[in-house]
Amino acid sequence: MRLLFYTLFSLLLIFPIGAAENDLQSKRFTRWTHVLSQALDTENLDEAADNLVRGLSRLAAFNLQALGRVYQHVDKDYFKKSIRNEFKLMEDSIGEFKKWRDLLENAEDQGASPEKIKRFKEKKETAKVELKYLLTGDKDIMKDYADLFSGSKKEKLEKRFKKYRKKVERRTEDSEFSQNLWAPENEEDLSKLQAVEASIRSRDWGSYEEDRNNAIDGLIRQLKAVRDNETYSFDVLENETAGVEGRTKDKSGIHEFRREVRWFNMEAGSLGGLVAIEDDKVQVVKDVIADGGTQEQINEAAAPLQASCPVDAFKKYVTEKKMIKNKYTQLPPNSAERVCTISTCLYYAMAKIVSQVGKVKDYVEEQHSLSDNGVIQCRDGSVEDYTPEKYDGHWNNVPSCIEEEVQASYDYNIKNNKLMEHLIEQLETCKSQ
Repeated sequence: MRLLFYTLFSLLLIFPIGAAENDLQSKRFTRWTHVLSQALDTENLDEAADNLVRGLSRLAAFNLQALGRVYQHVDKDYFKKSIRNEFKLMEDSIGEFKKWRDLLENAEDQGASPEKIKRFKEKKETAKVELKYLLTGDKDIMKDYADLFSGSKKEKLEKRFKKYRKKVERRTEDSEFSQNLWAPENEEDLSKLQAVEASIRSRDWGSYEEDRNNAIDGLIRQLKAVRDNETYSFDVLENETAGVEGRTKDKSGIHEFRREVRWFNMEAGSLGGLVAIEDDKVQVVKDVIADGGTQEQINEAAAPLQASCPVDAFKKYVTEKKMIKNKYTQLPPNSAERVCTISTCLYYAMAKIVSQVGKVKDYVEEQHSLSDNGVIQCRDGSVEDYTPEKYDGHWNNVPSCIEEEVQASYDYNIKNNKLMEHLIEQLETCKSQ
């Protein structure tokens, strides 16, 4: 409950109510660039990297990437190649560092073997080195770390760092901000965040009506992308490409499916209150939970939310404590935006998929990181006979029991109960309001 309070309090600070209409577009971006600026406001590079995995920094990078995705159909060169790609690199790098930090803490708490703890420490430090390189563009940071090792381990690190540098170069080569560093050594140089803020503030957004419809169209495009994707294959964790390493068809794996579903909630939240759920009704349920109410009392409080839900199969979600508290069901408070309200149960259904598939994804990632031969158990502890395969240097395929868990979530929410179609219909209605 403290975490939920902190999140909501932080959102109130980030999303002040009553902004002037002509400032709304730029403030959608700058409220999040300010969060990152605070994290990087230190001369100590290690401290800056550590700051980025604390608090709201990763959420800020997510939201800026989300805004790039929302608007990329309006101006691909700017919003995709500059905004989206720059903040995707930042979010990916924060996420990699945070993943190994969390795995290390979990291993230490569980009294894991010294070998496992040592492995996780090295993975964590490697990810931190990459993040520091991203901030500064200084190759010596990578060289100095690789020099701590010898033999094949050093060679593997050098190969990994080279691959990471090429990824940074590839993703930012067409960016308007490619020449700006996140943390420039010279204080007189314009940082990447300062350059982004200046660009956003000077941009011609057109009329509010036009911009609002552009934003809603971006959300609709995201829903259609999930609904119409015919390459989802839940027998693999990460994407595979036809013609690479003997693969015969493109596959969008478990991780990609969860990412694409999650992006809708992230994109809706990034718009600073333009999209809302039934806040007054939701608050009644939250108050009952805060007062220690029984499940029966929660069900009674959620009755109005169930009554307004257009799909019977999704009504149960608005009575689940975990969904009501879930970080992907929290939207910014209503602001000066002309609000588009969607059914709470539909928004919760999207978060439910993210939660269900996220548990499976995290389990598979952890098991693969600990396995020498790629074999992982089912989540109930049973073992299936299957042949593990690597892709891009990592174990990737999963047993059918894992595949079936994700498929069940997809079938129930998306295929059988038409979640995407219901959300698209409500968003299209908002465009004419």
